[in-house]
Amino acid sequence: MVSYYFVVHDMMAHFQHGDMICCKIHPETEPKQLKPKQQMFRKIRRGDKIVYYAAGSYVILGLFTVKSDMEYYSDDMWPSVFVRKIEPDLLPPKGKYLHIKKLLFESNFTFDVFPDKRLWHTALRGKTLKNLTKADYDKFRRNLNESRFLVRRNEIKIPVTPWQRSQGHNEAPTISSAGRKRKS
Repeated sequence: MVSYYFVVHDMMAHFQHGDMICCKIHPETEPKQLKPKQQMFRKIRRGDKIVYYAAGSYVILGLFTVKSDMEYYSDDMWPSVFVRKIEPDLLPPKGKYLHIKKLLFESNFTFDVFPDKRLWHTALRGKTLKNLTKADYDKFRRNLNESRFLVRRNEIKIPVTPWQRSQGHNEAPTISSAGRKRKS
């Protein structure tokens, strides 16, 4: 049975590894018994569907399918994390993104994942992912190409998030470098 998730990353993470999602390692675990910081990350399975949200930029980058089991991963961009490989199912038109605030506040849609639209951001605070109902997933799918909810790349911010700073990345990529891997 397919499960649905709302994944909270940031634009830099997508530029660094657009084919993966990650979760920090729980700091109190023994080296031989590492666990993800958010236990829900362990429950994701191959074939599950995700809505990829870029925090700080307020955009949905697309809908993806999980293609791998959870594995430990470490490189210069993502040191010591758990990852799952992902593959795009549906992306917004080239050079555009679905703006979550437009979708939430310029429509009459309700979302189970955000029971109170006014406090939608608090539902995501401190989370890597949240369960998503199929109905919510389908609303994101239906509106991913809806022009009234889209923004161009040059209209969004690409902030350096606290997680990126903790990884030693203090500078956001520019729009022109967005498709290329950043160098450390």
